[in-house]
Amino acid sequence: LTHAQVELTYGCNLHCVHCYTDCYNRAELIKKERTTEEILDTLDQLHEAGVLWVCFTGGEIFMRRDFLRIYDAAKAKGFLITLFTNGTLFTEAIVDHLKAYPPYKIEISCHGATPETFERITQVPGSFKRFLEGIRLLQSRGLAFELKTKAMTLNRDELNQIKALVESLGSRFRLS
Repeated sequence: LTHAQVELTYGCNLHCVHCYTDCYNRAELIKKERTTEEILDTLDQLHEAGVLWVCFTGGEIFMRRDFLRIYDAAKAKGFLITLFTNGTLFTEAIVDHLKAYPPYKIEISCHGATPETFERITQVPGSFKRFLEGIRLLQSRGLAFELKTKAMTLNRDELNQIKALVESLGSRFRLS
């Protein structure tokens, strides 16, 4: 075992139509999620087992107030860390921290090239603008990222536009 994916939370600020965890994105279930200490214990176990690569995913990883504590613990153990995020919750403080202690990879979902398509998928008004702001914040600090797109009925007519957007943002188009 060299790779592990750690689902940190069901919580998310978006409600993407294709998301398998959104049905758990409810306050009463989020309250039952693993504590910081439980997650840190899992990281200890993964380290002891010889895991090299850890991917943090959710929900949205930045919904956890303790995310940077968890991240720092993983960095201290020497894990190569990948972050899966929707990109809408980056703040200057988070991005500055990631710049100082960079992950191996940041992967961000790009659902559409227009606000209409993007927000039809996320079901949250303003999410396209926040997505672009997050990308610009990463770019302003010179942090590398990859954008990934899921082809689905709601964005299939926009795939060429999404490809152009992704490439204009400095990323390679990755479709699944």
